[in-house]
Amino acid sequence: MKRKTYNAEFKKGTVKFINENDISIADAAKKFGVGPTALRRWCEKFENDPRQAFPGQGNLNTTEEKLRQLTEENKRLRQECEILKKATVYFAKEMN
Repeated sequence: MKRKTYNAEFKKGTVKFINENDISIADAAKKFGVGPTALRRWCEKFENDPRQAFPGQGNLNTTEEKLRQLTEENKRLRQECEILKKATVYFAKEMN
């Protein structure tokens, strides 16, 4: 079964509806056909940072983007380290 996806406008609208109408998450979940756990997560994200709560696919918030960059750099540096280790072993054999 395919997982449902919701766009950022729908998520923001749903969270604003919950906040403005003082409706419970369970009632809103029934009304909009969304799982209560997902709605709770959306509300938490929106409370933490309303501007970057739902960046969408491919659009990471600043923290996630920084983590992605550091992970890539870490991978590259590990590869370089492995190459240098192999080169050291190779040249050590040549010297003997």
